[in-house]
Amino acid sequence: VLYDPIPGDANRDGTVNEADAEIVSTNWQTTSGATWDTGDFNGDNAVNDIDATILAANWQSSVISSVPEPGTLTLLIIGSLALLSLVTRRRKR
Repeated sequence: VLYDPIPGDANRDGTVNEADAEIVSTNWQTTSGATWDTGDFNGDNAVNDIDATILAANWQSSVISSVPEPGTLTLLIIGSLALLSLVTRRRKR
């Protein structure tokens, strides 16, 4: 899955990490025709210290959020309903 990139995410996998640093390193000092996918995060057609700074500023940033598994969500709902039932019963006494 490709995500809308966050600054520094050259491979668009949703996280700025070692893989992106490797892409910047491989294309370091490219001065013409550089693109986001080669590590040019500021659009100046070069991969240089500015792009490395952008990558470093967003290191370990991620667009991926954790979503609970359906089974976990079901257990949370059942547990909440059971707790609500107990509270309601105790209030009626």
